Amino acid sequence: MHQNADLGIRTQLPVFAAKVGQTFTLYSGEVGDEGWFALPSVPNDWSQAGPTTDGLRNYAGELQPNGEIEVGDGLGLGNDPEELLDKVPGVTPLRATGLALLVGQHVCAVVQDSDVSMNYDPLDGSLKGKSLGWVAFRVLSVTSVTGGSSSSLPEVDIEVFDADVICEGDLFPILNAPEPSSSSEPFDT
Repeated sequence: MHQNADLGIRTQLPVFAAKVGQTFTLYSGEVGDEGWFALPSVPNDWSQAGPTTDGLRNYAGELQPNGEIEVGDGLGLGNDPEELLDKVPGVTPLRATGLALLVGQHVCAVVQDSDVSMNYDPLDGSLKGKSLGWVAFRVLSVTSVTGGSSSSLPEVDIEVFDADVICEGDLFPILNAPEPSSSSEPFDT
């Protein structure tokens, strides 16, 4: 099933919508080329972007009475739709220890169409670019990859949930994700 990418898309990925209740193993990337990221705190200007006063909700999307999911100005919509998505403080690539913090947790994730560009001094990331939508799942386990490269990050076993339910619920940042000091340190696989 083909999924279109665009700025501010927060509809559920069709492939996940069709697999609610099923379990899958996802790969999480390699050290320096991580595929999973956490946001331990929410920038103040995201709270002012609307449509709510909750900055995390404004990024993840808010269901509107017309059935559309709307993100805030500068968070995928508006005259400068990516204004608030560059050099976002604290965006943290998740390596083995950070991924392990997710075991047992329900996750609402925005799926980017391309890589997240990272800076390490200070730690920030660019969330600019098109997104594919959102997904929701519960992390069942995080295990080391066998047969991969020495820099392979763990496999993550998940159970798919309905993103339209989970992502409309309360959202919380991942407060205690370990911050890497560089693209290669710590080498936490």
